Amino acid sequence: MTFPRISHLARCGAVSLLAVGLTGCAIDSSSDSRQAENGAVQVFAASSLQPIGGELERAFERENPGADITFNYGGSTALVRQLANGAHADLLITADTASMDSARTSVPELSDAQPHTIATNRLVLVTAANNPAHIHRLEDLASGEVTTGICAAQVPCGVIAHHVLDQAYLQLGKAAEEENVAAVATKIATSAVDAGFVYSTDAAALARQGKTTEIPLPQAEPNQYPAALTASGSHNVKAEKFQQWLASAEAQKILRDHGFGPAPEGSTTASPSTDRRTTESTASAAAGRA
Repeated sequence: MTFPRISHLARCGAVSLLAVGLTGCAIDSSSDSRQAENGAVQVFAASSLQPIGGELERAFERENPGADITFNYGGSTALVRQLANGAHADLLITADTASMDSARTSVPELSDAQPHTIATNRLVLVTAANNPAHIHRLEDLASGEVTTGICAAQVPCGVIAHHVLDQAYLQLGKAAEEENVAAVATKIATSAVDAGFVYSTDAAALARQGKTTEIPLPQAEPNQYPAALTASGSHNVKAEKFQQWLASAEAQKILRDHGFGPAPEGSTTASPSTDRRTTESTASAAAGRA
């Protein structure tokens, strides 16, 4: 199932801190523990994964009876901010490595995380259906008659888009700034903008809805999607299995079918439990040789 989850802090804040603040938070932690025991897995995922989240969820749950995956989507920086403010998640998937690095330094639950990249994507420019503004190249966006959807500068899709514009020494004629790429895609789909910067996966979905024009951006480097277990997630068997499953042939086929690229060679990192087992085995062997 997929629905927004009320954050840990929001639930605790709803109770008078003077009366039962700490007790309320303690009860919430027990609730999270019980959910993990029941197979519940809370995944915080970049909004660009929303079109395929349900398919990934269903495929994993078919293979793992008792698992119950719940996705919470948002801009990568917004997700990191939610976690830093106390929201609970078992697994975080961001749309770039910078957001994951930020999470590992600002979120105690992720300080020892071992992320691995599950996929890549690429930013493109897509016009509204039938291209009413006659946009055929990046430079056309400088016209004062053209409105372009673009992600906020602090989220991955915005970082890349602004970098592309800076490289071209180009300023948008009119900009409609959105908090995540899904919001930009919606503006394109409803012709609320003449064009917008979205990922190639969003472009594929938009093409199925109407006659859009996709303009490649060769100067845009592919962005990576690292996935990392939180401290609580590393003790959730189903969460650990789901992270590992995302690298499986079946999961990778689902990602590929929706336009995602493969993870870079050598980008997979062993899970924390594997690292511990490897370290312990190495230590034992060394002790034996000594």
